[in-house]
Amino acid sequence: MSKKIISPKEKLALLPFTPTRSNHEDQRSKLIIEEYEPLPEVDLSLPGMDHHVLILNSSPPECEVVYKCADEVNKGVWKPFDFAFVPALSDNTWLIEEPDSTCVHFIMPASELALFLEQEADVDANGVEMELFFNRQDEVLKGLTSLLHAELKQNFYHGTTYTESLEKALFAHLLQHYSNKQDIQESEAGLSNRRYKMVAEYIDANLNKSISLDALAQICHCSPHHFARIFKRDMGIPPHRYIIQRRVKVAVDLIRNTHKSGLTLSSIASQCGFTDQSHMTRHVKRETGMTPTEIKRLSSL
Repeated sequence: MSKKIISPKEKLALLPFTPTRSNHEDQRSKLIIEEYEPLPEVDLSLPGMDHHVLILNSSPPECEVVYKCADEVNKGVWKPFDFAFVPALSDNTWLIEEPDSTCVHFIMPASELALFLEQEADVDANGVEMELFFNRQDEVLKGLTSLLHAELKQNFYHGTTYTESLEKALFAHLLQHYSNKQDIQESEAGLSNRRYKMVAEYIDANLNKSISLDALAQICHCSPHHFARIFKRDMGIPPHRYIIQRRVKVAVDLIRNTHKSGLTLSSIASQCGFTDQSHMTRHVKRETGMTPTEIKRLSSL
């Protein structure tokens, strides 16, 4: 494992050759696609990147390759439509003596795969590791990468939606078949205390506004469904109930001090995010057993 982690552009600066085609400056794809046709002889050592790299040997000739990654050495004949995978953060070394080999790199941010796990597969990304592999034949990967490579050649002619659908299919296949969680299931890991603190602070700071489940889930970088399920499991109540309880607590504190602040019950209801005074009254009585008027009267004694 390298101490220095580089970006895809920093990797390019370390190469003694350049891609014949790439989309480094194109923002329409989450993937960076680099085409090398042909490559010169390769004798190269690279530090780990903050991206995963799927490598396709796109066309003949067959050639011998030595690939070292994360202290694992692979040696074999690089055949057409063979795939290799370099997990993010992994040092990698390549030795290819054939001067006319070809390959296409599909470079994907590790953060995008983690986000895909959370949002699309409803799985906590913590602990998920991608598998290092070499000389792997995979018809699904062949089909998806061929379509993505064609998009690169056609300047992403079919548009962002089409490209994103291919990317999601690629992410799903890699995670399902080449990760340490091949049978992807919902993770039982909860949210960190720091995340819960951020959620609580966000709610308290926005009590006078509409607070959506989507906004809370975004704070935790997970899907709304996953957030709601984990929140209820850990807190004992669903998010919307927690928000109501926070509104009630703040409202009660304000009601008890109306003799000093001069605030009306309707203004307190508005400040705490209730639709109107009757809405506040209903929830305050449900949580405390008393109406706001009763709380106000007792506090003034």
